[in-house]
Amino acid sequence: MCNFSRIVKKSKLNYPSEGNKTTMDFQSIRLLRLISRGLDQCHELREPVLISYSLPLEKYIDPVTFFLRAEAMNSEKVTYWSEPNQSSVFVGIGAALSTVVQDAHSQRFIETEEKWRNIVNHCLQDALEDVLRAGPVLMGGFSFDPLKPNMSKRWRRFAHADFHVPQWLLTTRDGRAWLTANFLLQGNEEPEVLTSAIIERGEQLIGPEGEVDTPFLAASMVRGKADPQAWMNIVKLATERIRHGEVGKVVLARDLVLHNTREVSVAAVIRALHREQADSYIFSFGRQGDYLVGASPERIIKRKGEAYYSTCLAGSIPRGKTLEEDEELGQQLLQDEKNLMEHNFVVQLNRSILGKHCETIAVAEKPVLMRLRNIQHLYTPIVGKGKTESSLLAVLGDLHPTPALGGFPKAAALEQIRCLEPLDRGWYGGPVGWIDSRGDGEFVVAIRCGLVQGKTVSLFAGGGIVEGSDPQSEYEETAIKMQPMLSALEGM
Repeated sequence: MCNFSRIVKKSKLNYPSEGNKTTMDFQSIRLLRLISRGLDQCHELREPVLISYSLPLEKYIDPVTFFLRAEAMNSEKVTYWSEPNQSSVFVGIGAALSTVVQDAHSQRFIETEEKWRNIVNHCLQDALEDVLRAGPVLMGGFSFDPLKPNMSKRWRRFAHADFHVPQWLLTTRDGRAWLTANFLLQGNEEPEVLTSAIIERGEQLIGPEGEVDTPFLAASMVRGKADPQAWMNIVKLATERIRHGEVGKVVLARDLVLHNTREVSVAAVIRALHREQADSYIFSFGRQGDYLVGASPERIIKRKGEAYYSTCLAGSIPRGKTLEEDEELGQQLLQDEKNLMEHNFVVQLNRSILGKHCETIAVAEKPVLMRLRNIQHLYTPIVGKGKTESSLLAVLGDLHPTPALGGFPKAAALEQIRCLEPLDRGWYGGPVGWIDSRGDGEFVVAIRCGLVQGKTVSLFAGGGIVEGSDPQSEYEETAIKMQPMLSALEGM
């Protein structure tokens, strides 16, 4: 393994650096050759070409430290993604290219996939190792409902489908780290000058030895005005419509706005989420200084080769204060008719949708408990072997929104949400994640999250409303679901 600045093999090839001639090392030669090939392809195709250059680093780099440096750079786009227990993490800085769908229409999944396939078909890659998630990776997310009227200014920096290939991507796994540089060649670059600039920038990002501590910012959060009764009245109205057969289940969400005395450090929030929600996916998507950050336990879909993995997560109850109480509450959830019905909605729909895209499907017979720090859920995994023509974004487009975030039937539930819910969800409840050049990737539901905008944080939570739902209980459930972010903010 070698760092950007480590000379592995000397060459007679030189390039200018700050007016001086410096002997190129082995890595520089690889990069120069890649850029030269890319420029040849630009001239041949008469269009820009994406190049992707990856290498293993000599030492492990803490992902949150890398994110903190990116945060300090005020980059327009900064992304953080961690699997549960930090088994695999990547951090993206900047954008080599973006695929954005601003218009409100239902074809955004297909449009994003077509754009990505076109990019991948002409991309040139160079990596010493075939490392999952090193190389060109498309990262981003979708809004919950592009057809929701009266979109608020709160989400003005987040498009209905907003993805990018990071200019720089740090990938960590099993105590190792890789750095990828992605660059969109226009065809008029000077190969030696660009090689020098990329290597210099890479060395700056890797930084000096040792970690940089995330700032400790004492939280002095003041809660904005809220009207619990107004939200519970909406829940009551929804139960009446369910009773009249207009819809089987509808998920209603609310927000909570917090104001801090100073700007919130997203890196500090991520650190706190890792401490307190280690079993969840920790994510942050930054757009021009606004950050959606959270800890989601709910995977929508993952693709790895021919295999698809989906998580059915619906039905919840608090954790107990003692082991005995915790077990009692868990058993109560496993036998609760309302929660089992809500969970079954999700399982049956996900099974049906995945059945269209998979040759075979395996579904657990009964739900089990997924226990998180503040809450426990009914959980059923689904695994399928994809058909030859299936693709990650096609499956995702059919799955979203699942009954756990929208309701059932899908179309009727979305109409009820548009009619009843005053909240503009934006990316809350939408799919966020990544897809690589192989077509593999993973998306989770953007829940247990908040939108950080300087000193202001907006938290979001929802509850599945079915016949017999109690408005007060549903309100209390949403309060529990906000606890992961509230606790992380307090722990900054």
